[in-house]
Amino acid sequence: MTTISPRFFLLIFILLYKVSFCQTQDLYDNQVDSLKKYSYDELKEKYYEIEEKSISKAKVYAKYYLAKSKLENDTINIARGYRFVSYTSENDDAIKYSDSIINITKNSDNKYFPTVGYLLKAYYYYDFGNYKLTLNSLLEAYPYALRKNNVYNLIFIENLIANLKTRWGRYDEALELYKNVHKKILLNNDLIKSEKYKFSLNNLSICYLRNKKIDSAFIFINKGIKYSLFLGDDKFYNKNLFVSGIGYYYRKEYKRSNDSILKSISKLRRSTSKAIAYYFLGKNYKELNKEDLSEKYLNRMDSIFKKTNDEFPELIDGYQLLIERARLQKNLKKQLYFVNQLIKADSMIDRNYVEINDMITKRHDIPLLMKEKEKLIASLVKSEKLAQSKVFVLIFCGLGLLFIVVFLYRKNVRYKKRYQELIENKELIKENKKKNVEEKKRLNIPEEVIQEVLEKLNVLEEKHFYLDVNLNVYDLAKKINTNTSYLSKIINTYRGKNFTSYINELRINYSIKRLKKDKKFRLYTVKAIANEWGFNKTQSYTNAFKKLTGITPSYFLNELGEV
Repeated sequence: MTTISPRFFLLIFILLYKVSFCQTQDLYDNQVDSLKKYSYDELKEKYYEIEEKSISKAKVYAKYYLAKSKLENDTINIARGYRFVSYTSENDDAIKYSDSIINITKNSDNKYFPTVGYLLKAYYYYDFGNYKLTLNSLLEAYPYALRKNNVYNLIFIENLIANLKTRWGRYDEALELYKNVHKKILLNNDLIKSEKYKFSLNNLSICYLRNKKIDSAFIFINKGIKYSLFLGDDKFYNKNLFVSGIGYYYRKEYKRSNDSILKSISKLRRSTSKAIAYYFLGKNYKELNKEDLSEKYLNRMDSIFKKTNDEFPELIDGYQLLIERARLQKNLKKQLYFVNQLIKADSMIDRNYVEINDMITKRHDIPLLMKEKEKLIASLVKSEKLAQSKVFVLIFCGLGLLFIVVFLYRKNVRYKKRYQELIENKELIKENKKKNVEEKKRLNIPEEVIQEVLEKLNVLEEKHFYLDVNLNVYDLAKKINTNTSYLSKIINTYRGKNFTSYINELRINYSIKRLKKDKKFRLYTVKAIANEWGFNKTQSYTNAFKKLTGITPSYFLNELGEV
């Protein structure tokens, strides 16, 4: 019997592959030949017509658009070609095409470029759940959009920044951004007819809910529902249905809330949106005293977070409910698991809050304020030129000089008084350990946990734990065997201040005692003193010292030197 060699099968496979490849290539070439007659605008229209029906066919238009523009060496259309190709690509490839747009249009005078490249990157990073890189791309785009006064791009940027502010609890600031975006859209007829108007209605309704302004939220939810029915837009209707479900929860209409969320949940695209939906279903069923169903949906919330690591504000409350449920079931294994999940979520939220909010403040909020400041200065200069006079200038200067002299004199008197009080121990900084009864009730932390944390804090305070320059809330929580959420709430209520203020007061209080008692420390520079007592920056020590004592550390040292 003749045996067939494996090599024979390999040759047959290669032959079939080549035939298939050639057929596919011929098909692509035939499609390309049929596209040669179209202009750029016609290719763009064809792309958008076919995009939702077939990504593979849309990709043919996108690739041809790019090839045509490269052949004609048309920079702006090359950038547009990269944009279309990025729409039909996945993950890293989409980011690479966005970078290509930025690289070839960096010095362009075009109104939309290179801003579009940065915005595409921001959109893709947001979709991947990488919010730090999302924000970085937005802030790279922001100066271009601002300089070129591109309303479309500014709206996109402000929307996503507001999204990020919402994600980390800055709801009032996010609402102002969303309202500003909505005003811009209403002033532009083209924008009212665009997707941006729909997103604006949806964003406002969600943000009003976050700010507990339920009636205002439903105004925009109802507008969104009516508009989606007018357009026959099922996706937009579903989004508004989902948000209405959250709204009904806040109205304590728990069955109605469940109905809306359950109808919309299967069509939610983002996994985080589904996790939030499961959280609210869990809350609804808890309010309806259906604990098993509540646990079922909160577990689904946990499954999504475990898979995606995509945090959102409701996670903390969700895990606290799961911990309490496991405690009542006396299931220590589940209890420990959910405690670890809560600590993980809390740490991620805190870390991203600090990093991302710092970036937003420095690179968006402050430049925006500076722009407003420049407008005010320009208006002031213009008005002053209309009524300028040497006499007024002289009077102004004289009053200014007098003000400075009086200010310095009063400051010196005030500093002297505060220094004397510190030396005599009249108003040495004390920690506020008074308990607010109402706040204590709202803590929702077991009394034994509170007492254990407070006892451990007292012991650590006596050992001067706060002098560690690398100390942070996570390390302290770990040291006393609790989570950052519990620790922060207990410090806020029982010490009367947030974590940073609490640590700073302890450090400043200790530094004052040591400076008064030990003369050798008075020979140190302010920088050396700051490092000695837990501050890694001189300015941080100076600011904290002045805030708590009313005088600067350098003044205090100078006065001590005269004793």
